Amino acid sequence: MILDGRIFGLDTGACHGWNLTALCLPAFTVHSVKAHADHWSTIKRQWQLPVLKSKPWHDSTWLELAQAIERFTSAPDTATQRWLEALQEWAADLQSAFPTLVVTARRVADELTAEGLRQHPAAKVLFQARNGRLDQTSLARQCPTPRRTIDLAAALGLVLDEPPN
Repeated sequence: MILDGRIFGLDTGACHGWNLTALCLPAFTVHSVKAHADHWSTIKRQWQLPVLKSKPWHDSTWLELAQAIERFTSAPDTATQRWLEALQEWAADLQSAFPTLVVTARRVADELTAEGLRQHPAAKVLFQARNGRLDQTSLARQCPTPRRTIDLAAALGLVLDEPPN
């Protein structure tokens, strides 16, 4: 775009397979040729999986995690697709542990004294369990992320898997 004799933009998407464009001065003539390939899709395949693996999936909410997986499932390479499937399985496994977490919290709450409950790292959940107010819905509110779920499980003496490598 040329306005008032100044150039404001010349990007015509050559890296995406569109056109490579040049502006010749001082005549302000524009030359354009079709790019040979979509170079970006090649490069994206090389970096997409490492970048996805480096994201803080532990701290994403369940909804954010599902939306990210959905957004990238159309990735053209099978390694990325397999990894996203493993990530989706990991999230589902963590969420399927909620019933076990509820039962374990009730058991731990019944075994502890009031002082033991107060000092426990999962005190809030344990007090809910002891008072009969802990169910999967209330637990889901307390564990909106994988990290919170894994941390609660660890506090209750359970081990849940980390995200896939």
